[in-house]
Amino acid sequence: MSMSATYACSNQACLFLQDESLNQMFIDAPENSMILLEDVDAAFGNRADDKSKDGVEKLLAGASADDGPEARNTLSFSGLLNAIDGVASAEGRILFMTTNYVEKLDSALIRPGRVDAKQYIGNATESQVERMFRRFNTACSDEDAKRFVRAVFDRPERPDVSLAQLQGLFLRFKRKPADIFSGLSTLYE
Repeated sequence: MSMSATYACSNQACLFLQDESLNQMFIDAPENSMILLEDVDAAFGNRADDKSKDGVEKLLAGASADDGPEARNTLSFSGLLNAIDGVASAEGRILFMTTNYVEKLDSALIRPGRVDAKQYIGNATESQVERMFRRFNTACSDEDAKRFVRAVFDRPERPDVSLAQLQGLFLRFKRKPADIFSGLSTLYE
């Protein structure tokens, strides 16, 4: 599979996403491409309001102009569904959607035929932590890799650590990988 073009919508640009612009992005995406819709649960409103049960209605209803600049998105639920598999949709593309709140997604969005597979990506395992440590710190010894894994998992409070948190830590210490042990506490802030 090759990709002849890359389309991106920064968070700032997506604040003003409309049905027509999303549909056009899908139409313009090349054949045999992959499309990523990150945080699809937040596509219709302000996530700060989504902590309550009423947040589901806000997600589906869209944000009002009074919600502030972070919520001026006018994308509608039907506009999203039409972009994904409406009349103008095209074959030969793979669509990935991510969410932190799958329970907030309307069943019409994730029904069979529209979503063929669901994959839960949980918190990091010991094996994943070790492999990521070795990937970001290619000069590490076996002892350092094992010590890092123990430092992550052998904590009294043993909080969950996501792969994104680990990546952030590794990137923060990319230029000085030897200092990563001193910055390990930032994982738990």
